Amino acid sequence: MQKASQAVAHFLSKEIGDMGPFELFTDGSDIPVFAWRLKEGHTSNWNLYDLSRQLRTFGWQVPAYPLPPDMEEVTIMRIVVRNGFSMDLAHLFLMNFKQAVSYLDSLDGQYHMTQSTTMVFTIDLETFKRAVVLSKEFQIELASTKKFIPIN
Repeated sequence: MQKASQAVAHFLSKEIGDMGPFELFTDGSDIPVFAWRLKEGHTSNWNLYDLSRQLRTFGWQVPAYPLPPDMEEVTIMRIVVRNGFSMDLAHLFLMNFKQAVSYLDSLDGQYHMTQSTTMVFTIDLETFKRAVVLSKEFQIELASTKKFIPIN
């Protein structure tokens, strides 16, 4: 089983490493784990946090995070290939990965997320009250169809 996971990790790391934007830190040949960073100077329009967010739109959770102190300016992404992550899934992931990178590379302007990006919306009190009422009405309507049971 470990050999199969290592083969998948090695395959994915080679494919990602062969893509222009990335530099591998590890290749998955020792243990089924590999990590990479964005090559310096590839783009100023997006970063690995942006790539992580794009991958989530396909359902993949691949976090981006900074290295420990004294190297915190370096951001990496890491994949741990677990038992059951088949070569078929690896090909699907790779296709989605390339789509995410292609999308980000196609952007004209900056598209930066940060490690702790928070979205903030400002609405007035009346709009908020209407949203709460609509939400409650929606829960009641769904509950009456027995397709949804609100949790209080």
